[in-house]
Amino acid sequence: MLSMNSSAYWMQAARLGFVTILMLCGTYVVQAQQETTRTIPLFFSSESSHTGVLRLINHSKTHGQVEVVGIDDEGMSVGPATVDLRSQSNVLIYASDLEDGNDFIDVGLGRGNGNWRLQLTSELDIEAIAYAEAPDGLLTSVLETVKGEAGCWRIPTFYSSDNFTRSQLRLSNLSDSSANIEISGRDDRGSVSAMPIQLQLEPSTTVTLNALDLEEGAASISGSLGDGQGNWQLAIESDQLLTVMNLLESERRITNLSTRPPYALGHCWLGTSLATADRSISKQLEGWVNEPWTPAIYGTIIDESGVRAVTALGVKNVDTNEPATVHDRLYVGSITKPMTALLVATLVHDESNILPNGWYTTVEEVFSDELTDIHADFHAVTLRDLLIHESGVQEDLAEWQDDDLTTTVERRRMAALATLATEPRAEIGKVYYSHAGYVVVAAMIEQITGSSWESLMQARVFAPLGMASAGFGQPALLKDANEPWGHKSTTSLPAVTWKPTTEDADAVLYPSAGVHVSMEDLGRFFQLWMNGKEPMLLDREKLQEMTRLGVDEDGRITLFTSGGTNSAGWWLYPRVFGHGEALNTPGSNGNWYAIAWIMRETSRAYFVATNSSLPGTISPSRTTLDRVLTPAVTRLAASPARSLPPQNDESAAN
Repeated sequence: MLSMNSSAYWMQAARLGFVTILMLCGTYVVQAQQETTRTIPLFFSSESSHTGVLRLINHSKTHGQVEVVGIDDEGMSVGPATVDLRSQSNVLIYASDLEDGNDFIDVGLGRGNGNWRLQLTSELDIEAIAYAEAPDGLLTSVLETVKGEAGCWRIPTFYSSDNFTRSQLRLSNLSDSSANIEISGRDDRGSVSAMPIQLQLEPSTTVTLNALDLEEGAASISGSLGDGQGNWQLAIESDQLLTVMNLLESERRITNLSTRPPYALGHCWLGTSLATADRSISKQLEGWVNEPWTPAIYGTIIDESGVRAVTALGVKNVDTNEPATVHDRLYVGSITKPMTALLVATLVHDESNILPNGWYTTVEEVFSDELTDIHADFHAVTLRDLLIHESGVQEDLAEWQDDDLTTTVERRRMAALATLATEPRAEIGKVYYSHAGYVVVAAMIEQITGSSWESLMQARVFAPLGMASAGFGQPALLKDANEPWGHKSTTSLPAVTWKPTTEDADAVLYPSAGVHVSMEDLGRFFQLWMNGKEPMLLDREKLQEMTRLGVDEDGRITLFTSGGTNSAGWWLYPRVFGHGEALNTPGSNGNWYAIAWIMRETSRAYFVATNSSLPGTISPSRTTLDRVLTPAVTRLAASPARSLPPQNDESAAN
């Protein structure tokens, strides 16, 4: 079966595995068995009012070991304690066993300060579940944590101190830097506390605050919520990645209240969120939702605080007339490319030296066993060459044969190798735009790490940035979700008739153009590139290095007729609209279209998307870009909403 023209839809993100990479004669070799790390956010110590219980299940048909590292509430890391597991066996480990050792744990962790976070590493296929056991034997799962959205974690139910049962907020700093945290409360009347609570949490440490601490203040925090009416919602904002847990404890048992409905997104009121965003930009975009332009148009202005202005106009699907909303997941096409480049940057700068040659890792190093089938001109091509479109690789993938292959990773590798077997389409070192080049990049890092591009994106980009809505493929295909459809036209301009569709490129191509995400979460990605915002991922110097991959060694920027130059997934413009340096890219899959502009010096990003692509005599993409997206994003950049206080039109709140 030739797979180039087949349709492929959203796939389950593969399990993330950390592998050991060996360097043999300059060649990357992935060990046969992948080492996987599982995390337990809370494990009660033997000295707590509840007992920590860890259940380990070995799904492998082989005997092996699990190494357990404990991190106590003061950030001290101890261990590992080694647990022996027989083939397909299960064990139940109590806190005293893990701390002191037992028949199958030779040396325990010892006693820590407070409770534990656990990291479990093994080459076995293990399932790890943690419970809190009450004095009466009742078990409560303590695996669930509060889901973050763009650096903010919202808790819908937090009992006040007037209740007999005690709500507890557990915050763990997962980063290597101090976390600056703000906590705000909204009581049952809807009143928000006058000033947020502020605290600083040292690297790897954990703090637990109860309702009385938050309402009246405590030694470790600055400020208080005061006396609210009824109970609370909480919003927690941080400049570093946290694990947040919401626990409810009585004298006899504890309950984990960290979950909330998956549809309850976009209601965090700290910073600039959807709840307070300007809706006046609807006036700038409303003309395009009338035929023949597009069934729906989405727009947002992002600043260093979050969503400054937002709108969604039209319908998700012309057959159902379901209104578009600002919470919808949008297919962003080639805006995926700078996300893939960012993923590579996290590997380049990883302390474990995953890529010893960094951006200059070559095809020859990674695919050394396949060199006889790879065109000789591509042997020395680097990750940098591929990311800045100077590799000479053709625009689209070559046809590949994958009859006997099952996983997307295997198919992606075959597609990349088939493409690398072809003649270069341009001189290496000269710009030739290539979607296929990004598939080759993904296949290379999959070969090196032993993990899929999808799982690496979730773990290294989406999770650290709080992009909870981000995923892969057509959003309309998400199970149990009411997301917008793409649309194709069955007629030509000026009388366009739209037909809903979930047609898509093969999942093999997702590293080039396959991410869907909400506007609010996409804004968090845009903020990385703003000079006025301290980045949540990597640092300013490393991100600047990434945007300069296409710049000459002497610092000169070679501009094309458009006024920009190629960067890692972006087009880099030294000056745009008088706003200074900017980054830009459009994106489409043929039935969606989007465009993003990021003004780095003024810390503004402008984004517009349509769930359609207009037909055209030469290029359908150019028609939508020229007649809808470019004028629409220009209107946003000139709108009062870019600088004035929010103008909220309640009728436009969707």
